[in-house]
Amino acid sequence: MIKKYLLAGTLVTLVLFILLTIFAREWVFTLLWIYLIFLVVVAYLAYLYRIFPAHSKGGESFSKFAFRDGLLRSFFLVVLVLGIGNAFIPAERFSTAQEMVELGKLRDEAHWVEKGQKALMKHDPANLDLNYQWVEAMYAQPASWVTREGRDFRREWDVNFYYRDLDTVPGMKNIHPLGMGMFHFHQGEYEEALIRLMPLAKERVKYGNFLVGKTLFKMAEIPPRFVEFRGMNPDYLGKIFLGREIEQQGYVEGAYAVMAWKLYHEGRLEFLAHKLNDPVVRDYIPMPIKREVSLKQGKLVDYYQAVFSHLQKSLNLTGFLGALLILVVWVAYLRKVDAFRKEKWFWMISTVVLGGLFSWLVEPMSDVLLFYGNYNLNGHFWHDLGYSVLAIGLVEELVKFLPFFLVVYIFRQADEAVDYLIYAGASALGFAFVENLLYIDPAHSYIIHARALSASIGHLFDACLVAYGLILAKWRYQRPAWQFLPLFLLLAALSHGFYDFWLVSKSTADFSLISTGFLFINVVFLAIMFNNALNISPWLDRSRLPGMRILGGQLALGLTAVLMFEYLGMGLIYNVSEANNQFFYNLASGSYLMAFAAIQLSRMDVRPGAWEALKLLRKGAGLDHNQALGLELTLLPSRKSGKLAPALPLRGKITERIALNEGTGYMVLTLEKPLSRNGIIYEMVLLAPEDRAEILHKGRRQRVMVITVDNPQLIFQEEKNRRDFKLVGYALVE
Repeated sequence: MIKKYLLAGTLVTLVLFILLTIFAREWVFTLLWIYLIFLVVVAYLAYLYRIFPAHSKGGESFSKFAFRDGLLRSFFLVVLVLGIGNAFIPAERFSTAQEMVELGKLRDEAHWVEKGQKALMKHDPANLDLNYQWVEAMYAQPASWVTREGRDFRREWDVNFYYRDLDTVPGMKNIHPLGMGMFHFHQGEYEEALIRLMPLAKERVKYGNFLVGKTLFKMAEIPPRFVEFRGMNPDYLGKIFLGREIEQQGYVEGAYAVMAWKLYHEGRLEFLAHKLNDPVVRDYIPMPIKREVSLKQGKLVDYYQAVFSHLQKSLNLTGFLGALLILVVWVAYLRKVDAFRKEKWFWMISTVVLGGLFSWLVEPMSDVLLFYGNYNLNGHFWHDLGYSVLAIGLVEELVKFLPFFLVVYIFRQADEAVDYLIYAGASALGFAFVENLLYIDPAHSYIIHARALSASIGHLFDACLVAYGLILAKWRYQRPAWQFLPLFLLLAALSHGFYDFWLVSKSTADFSLISTGFLFINVVFLAIMFNNALNISPWLDRSRLPGMRILGGQLALGLTAVLMFEYLGMGLIYNVSEANNQFFYNLASGSYLMAFAAIQLSRMDVRPGAWEALKLLRKGAGLDHNQALGLELTLLPSRKSGKLAPALPLRGKITERIALNEGTGYMVLTLEKPLSRNGIIYEMVLLAPEDRAEILHKGRRQRVMVITVDNPQLIFQEEKNRRDFKLVGYALVE
């Protein structure tokens, strides 16, 4: 079987290379990359699940593989969307300078904005607005940045070279001092900037009074050469010039913003609160100032108006649909993993909605810590770690716990352990939905797939960790919930804070991969928690277990759909080149986590009453031993049967499965005719594949260990002594 797939893979790869040679088109590169990645994923799954065991005949074929449908549909979805994108979405990055500016602002690419503004300014060099915007765009760039072509640098001296000789050019009377004044201001040469800009202010040229006022705020005293302002306070004088800019209806927005920040730093919050009541001024005051002033004044309506203005600014169709698709994919997973007694849709959706609504409590809680305690990140390792755990982790986990508490403890909708995880997960997904609406703004449409993985998995795990503590309290240790809740809330806060810390602290900027590695641990532990909850379900029904085998394929398909939605969004917002580049980046940076999550979160080895410890290495997990239940087998002699050979063949039916010495694949074979050895009659024996990576399959010839127990009651005891179980030989089953 494996030879056929290798042959087919070789032929398809050959065809793609021929197409690449003939056409050398981008879509051929795309298909080639996708196909090679597909082969790698299939090979990994084959290794993990022993799809093509070379050592046994009749191995499980790909046509019977549980991941087959999800894997193939994911592959064809990728190929289909890539084909449509490369065929119909324009490939040009920018068709005009204005488009370069707009896309640069949308994508938060400052160097695109600068290049576009420069092109627009060169087309209309006497335009005051375009000149101001180009210089501001120049200094909005970082000192250096990395592009696909290598490292690039900010060229601020281009501003000086361009404007210094314009004083003699006809029609550029105001352009020369504006450009040179802004150059000196950004270089920190404030006195020289005033010399250039003051004539513009006196002539009431737009930006003149604004820039003079802004420059005066940077100065400790008025330079002696400005005799008319001798002895005046620079801050007071700066406010006068900003007031003139507003009065002449010049750069009003900038003047109000600079004035507001100056008043804020002077601590004049009462005055700012008064100005917030002025409908003309309110819209110009920066949002962070509105939030603090409104909160300290106790005006919660005004406070939340400021908070929601952030949502209004970031909300866009691509971000909304992306966040909604992420929510649907993970809610579908929760719905599927609740295999035995599904929760009502009303309560699941209600919990999601409550999770989203309660998420808005995070803002005032965080702002109270910031505005009253001045508690924020400061770049110091231990301080930022503490902030991440307490101000981020603990606050958010408390908020996510509230909807869970209402549904489970007030409305009492949980009647089995797994329901705790379902409702905790639903609350977390509602929380993450609102968070995604804020984060996936027009400048960050390229993070949709990353949010589907990192944010969703992180929020799911942390919320479910709290719920799992309550599961342990109720079902394993029979203790009151309040004894376990504080500990597991703290553990969830530590987990949440540890993940965020490596991403948000300047002290750990080079170690963000630690957070990615931590996500892998989250995935494994989350799978174990779901597995344990299913193990103790009073409605455990083995007939429903085969349906869970396709869980991973469905999750992989859903996450692939999110990936391809992002691809289409990127293509429509930007162009197909940007979409293709981002797609390959996502494959390189996230495909392994997507495959790992889909595989791990479907590895449900359901065993009634079993509790598996939270550990990274799960022996035998993912092997669906329950498939063997109910099989009728014949034990035949083999070369290793030893003293068992005379008693063979034996016929019987697999009636139960037990765990022994951490091994979970021991099957109880109830014999048609009892086995007699050393005067003892055995009506049942234990079987286990010799290769512990195998499971018993109907129609497959396998060698198994045959184990006897003198007292059959010992088989079903929770605590077992290995010495009571005796290996009597090996047999072949068919």
